[in-house]
Amino acid sequence: MTATRRLCCFALLAAWPLAALAASQLFTTQSYRQILARHAGRPMVLHFWSMTCEPCRTELTLLGQLHQRHPALPIVLVHIEPFPLAAQAGELRRRHLGNVEQWHVTEPFEEQLRYSVDPAWQGDIPRTLLIGAHGEVTRIQGAARDSEIESWLRSTRPD
Repeated sequence: MTATRRLCCFALLAAWPLAALAASQLFTTQSYRQILARHAGRPMVLHFWSMTCEPCRTELTLLGQLHQRHPALPIVLVHIEPFPLAAQAGELRRRHLGNVEQWHVTEPFEEQLRYSVDPAWQGDIPRTLLIGAHGEVTRIQGAARDSEIESWLRSTRPD
């Protein structure tokens, strides 16, 4: 292999994680409304998580399985602590969530950000919002169960 070809391969390998990171957007006090507007008219799952929260990471596995079963269902993930984006992207790829909509923060997830999502939210995680096609919200504090999400999904898509 020529030196030029090796250099090109190295550059591609180095840039590969950055391509996954490009999908992650900065979460601000306006982001929740933007997410709702983007997915208006269809059900979606919005999940707030952290790399240092073991129940959050367990729930990511559940959401990855859900995504594989229902690839058309929008799943939106918001990582709520400043953490290297490459580590977040790697965690999501391992759990089959590398291609879902992703948001992150650059500062700790403080009161103003939580309030923009839910004025009553005290900051507990994991936190999952199941948002129906008409904007109705089912809030799950703590780890969600697969049966809980599947039941909600069936109720939003009557056959």
